[in-house]
Amino acid sequence: MSFFWFTLSAPKNTTLANAINTTLILHHGVINHVSIYIPNGSAGLFHLQLFDALHQLYPLSTGEDFHGDDITIDFKEWYDLDVEPYTLVSKCWNDDDTFSHEIIVCFSVLPKWILIPQLFTDTLKSAWSKLVGKEIEED
Repeated sequence: MSFFWFTLSAPKNTTLANAINTTLILHHGVINHVSIYIPNGSAGLFHLQLFDALHQLYPLSTGEDFHGDDITIDFKEWYDLDVEPYTLVSKCWNDDDTFSHEIIVCFSVLPKWILIPQLFTDTLKSAWSKLVGKEIEED
């Protein structure tokens, strides 16, 4: 499994108009998991958006951003990185007038051939749960 970790930072008084754009280099495959850690002390003042070229990828709501304080945003994903360059761009800014802040972003990227059996299994479990009206219990 390939994990890509990025620590992104922005100095105090970095406005949206002067946001810091950073190219995040990944590799060919499928982003199957994303974790974003916003440390204690950010007070919702550090902001992050992630793009694939000009398309806002995360969060999905255009114009919105990730922000918070001492939280981890963690979700499963299926996003093909099948066109070179295999990069995303982060856009960060910091409304704090006193402190610099940082955020940690992690991506899990796997080859599609590894993930397809998992996708098939998850689809079958979901269909079965809808059909019988209850979840399949995991061991």
